Amino acid sequence: MLAPSPPAETSEYKTISHSPTGRCSLRVRAGAAAEGMSTVLEVWSRFAVLKELHVPKAQHGAVYADGWFRGCAWSPDELRVAYVAEEPAGEELAEWGRWGCAPGGKGTDGKLTATPRAWKGVGIWQEDWGELYTGKRTPTLFVLDLETWTVARVCGLPADSSVALPVWDPEGKGLVCVVWPHRAPNFPALPQRLGAVHCVNRACGLWHVLVPGPGGAQTDAVCLTPGLLSAASPRFSPDGKLLVFLSHEAAASTGVHAATAELLTLPWPPPDDVAAARRTVAVLACANGWAAIVDTAPNQKPGISLCQACEVQPRSGPCRDSVEAIVVRPNSEKRLPGILWPHGGPHSAHAAVFRHAVAFLAKQGFACILPNFRGSLGFGEDSVQALPGRISALDVEDCIAALDTAIAQGKPSSHRVAVMGGSHGGFLTGHLVGQHAARFRTGILQNPVMDLSLMTHVTDIPDWCYIEAFGTEEGRRRMTARPTPDDLARFRSVSPIAHIDRVTAPLLFVLGGKDRRVPLADSHRLHLALEEQFLLGCYRDTECHKTVTELFATAHFPERVFVGAVEQDKEQNESCLDPAYARFGSNVRFMSIPWSESKGPTYARYLASTLYNGETYYLQLDSHMKFEPSWDVRLIDMVELCPSPKPILTTYPVDVNNLASGERETPTLCGSVWNERGIVSFRAGMMARASTPRPTPFIAAGYLFARGSMLEEVPFDPDLPQLFTGEEIMHAVRLWTSGWDFFCPSENLVYHLYVTKDYGTTRPKFWDEVSGYLDAQMRSEAKVRYQLGLGPKPEGITILEKYGLGKARTLEAYWQWAGLDPNNKNETQSDPKFCNRG
Repeated sequence: MLAPSPPAETSEYKTISHSPTGRCSLRVRAGAAAEGMSTVLEVWSRFAVLKELHVPKAQHGAVYADGWFRGCAWSPDELRVAYVAEEPAGEELAEWGRWGCAPGGKGTDGKLTATPRAWKGVGIWQEDWGELYTGKRTPTLFVLDLETWTVARVCGLPADSSVALPVWDPEGKGLVCVVWPHRAPNFPALPQRLGAVHCVNRACGLWHVLVPGPGGAQTDAVCLTPGLLSAASPRFSPDGKLLVFLSHEAAASTGVHAATAELLTLPWPPPDDVAAARRTVAVLACANGWAAIVDTAPNQKPGISLCQACEVQPRSGPCRDSVEAIVVRPNSEKRLPGILWPHGGPHSAHAAVFRHAVAFLAKQGFACILPNFRGSLGFGEDSVQALPGRISALDVEDCIAALDTAIAQGKPSSHRVAVMGGSHGGFLTGHLVGQHAARFRTGILQNPVMDLSLMTHVTDIPDWCYIEAFGTEEGRRRMTARPTPDDLARFRSVSPIAHIDRVTAPLLFVLGGKDRRVPLADSHRLHLALEEQFLLGCYRDTECHKTVTELFATAHFPERVFVGAVEQDKEQNESCLDPAYARFGSNVRFMSIPWSESKGPTYARYLASTLYNGETYYLQLDSHMKFEPSWDVRLIDMVELCPSPKPILTTYPVDVNNLASGERETPTLCGSVWNERGIVSFRAGMMARASTPRPTPFIAAGYLFARGSMLEEVPFDPDLPQLFTGEEIMHAVRLWTSGWDFFCPSENLVYHLYVTKDYGTTRPKFWDEVSGYLDAQMRSEAKVRYQLGLGPKPEGITILEKYGLGKARTLEAYWQWAGLDPNNKNETQSDPKFCNRG
């Protein structure tokens, strides 16, 4: 307990350190840079300044006061204070450069010049400790002597290293401090100084160095922790007989940035064999304010004792054995909008403590789900080590499991969920909105890891990329400053950018302009990729001829395949015509219309349907697709497995990049959202491959396979010009009320090209080029709303019976079966039975 002292203004001080008795304090503030001073050291009694010392830049730089390299320690007699500051700057070099003018921006005649501003050289580049330490020089140990009022650097410590966290030994003759070597011995393949903050896997040890008085001889420091890769946070017991410290050996030896820690002790004074004298202290369990502790040493049997401790409340949330979720929500029985909030790291944890941001969101009516996925701290070393090598899989799976459990317990609404997170939490946010696009309305990504193949070249922690992507053993084996093509391919495959083509939710990026851990360019690359996605029909599509060629090339019976294509072209290279499939002759049917007369995808599908000529099966596609071998017979086999007399296979296909990977999950149409104009559109989520097609209440206009009789029973309505949103719900209701049932394919046979660069960053869009688009769209949407009972009948609209709803089932029955409520369009809707994984 410190003696009481009067209140004092502290805003200008970088750090304040009180002496053991509380009679004095050291207060540190910045010096007058213009006068060549880096720091002002003020020594206070309880009520007044005793003395202040202005330290010049030539002696040391700014004092470290952060949580990593900090350190102020008073000697037992309170006559000396040890602290950590930047080493003095090296020799300053004269400014050079500024080509085209003499120094000072003047020409050789002494007059001001008007040449463009050029670069200038100011000095030699110096390494630092990465994020939060940009431009800061090496942490170095200094001692302020209160008897002589002088500052001296502590010598005898290892070269090419940083020093911090000093404590005086009980005799007051020397200091125990933490020493970090600048070249990590546990990552010998990486030549650079790696980022330090939040990385407890950085090798460090405890050293004891004597601090002689004025005129005394300096001796070399002694390592107290040989054989350990990690030793930090030293403290002496009150009787001075034990040195207690933390070791992150599990993190340093495996490479993960955080893992389970050990609490170790050494007797003091240290014996000759310090390694044999080390003892491990670990808390086994806590209950009713008491803790069970095990005490072990290499040369004796373990012992168990009890000590009183603060009571630890049981963790809340589901999956307590290996996966935990903390749910914070208002006291309400209603289904609330949810926020899934994975933590960063990934080797950190959400704790059951008060957090302002979480409390604020709960106060605003959100249910916050805070998952501790496998790899989180606090669940044992096996849980920590389960994640490296499996990021983007285990952590994503556990987040979805946590969300599903919270929904099952009635916490959030299943259809109004956002996801947000920072760093690795942003990495998971990117994966979740891609891998499980139908589950989330929006995503918020703070300093997210988006592409490890880019990040590894520019981050201050390249070791993280290898350890988390490959696992601890393989990652350390592969680790290098020059990643191989195989390394880069693996980095990309586990990155959110690999799933960019599935993202449908709006995203908000919160980025640090000078972030060195997850640089701005990483997220900017994803942003550009998102802008390159366009879902179009056959309007001015350079991929059309490739799709037609691919249809024949991959079919098991190409002679049985007939293609109908509607061309809406402007340039010569947009044509569907290609000599490669000319041998199929009458199997290919074309219809061409001027691009300027295009009426949108719905009308184009009507035109394509007119090219149908009584074939047994009908496959409706966009004009930029690829296919698995024998797609024709495999589709027929699959549709015949559907438990319905009138089945339709339909979904939003996966991206063509997954064609070679053998994607094991299949997209399932199971989500929906109402837009501001009162029209519902659909969402898909990835699910494990099933043995038979899964039922779905929706259809995808760009991938639809059924018997040809479907076109005869439910023909396309030609009077829906420029309709985009609304096409799928209108056709789904017409088909379902006519007795047709929808199923999502049980395996991936068709792949969609969602991104192209043929036109720079976009494909041409009919709504940008066709005149009168908006008026026609509003008219078509009004017609859809009327037919679906969602709005009044527009003037001048006539609906022919053959383009109306069917008579086999009612519209009301469809809304109920699909889990849609047309009277409540304020949230995403669907029946959970369609979205269950498995």
